[in-house]
This record gives sequence, C-alpha cells and structure tokens, in this order.
Amino acid sequence: INQALLNIKALKEASIPVAGMVLTHAVGNSGNAEAIRDFSNVEVLLELYHKEDKRLLVAEVERSGIIDRLLSS
Repeated sequence: INQALLNIKALKEASIPVAGMVLTHAVGNSGNAEAIRDFSNVEVLLELYHKEDKRLLVAEVERSGIIDRLLSS
C-alpha cells in the first residue's frame, strides 16, 4: 500500500495526471485496493490475479476493456 501511495504522490507532485491504477491481487491482503483508493482518491481500474500463463493475464486485460476506455478518454 505504501509504495503505491508514494508513487501516486510523486506523480501528482510532478503534475503527471493519474488515470487510475491496475493492481495485482495480493493473496491474504483483502482490502488493499480499497485502502489505496481511499487514501489516494485514484480509481482502481482493474485488479488482476496471479496466473502462471501470462497469456491469460493479457486476455483478462483485453476482456476488461480498460485499455480502450483509457485511450478513448
């Protein structure tokens, strides 16, 4: 949580807009995404779960439509 908040703070201080965050789900750490969102006021766009086959991750991102949404805004 701390590293994500520090990164967001540094981006904001450098006047770099933050469209949102894509997080990897940490097993046993439920609530991390909500904590980061609440403290940073940055939307969590997608939370990915670990998969050995990275093609499954790519497919999950594609299915989410998040890239199209970001590019169209």
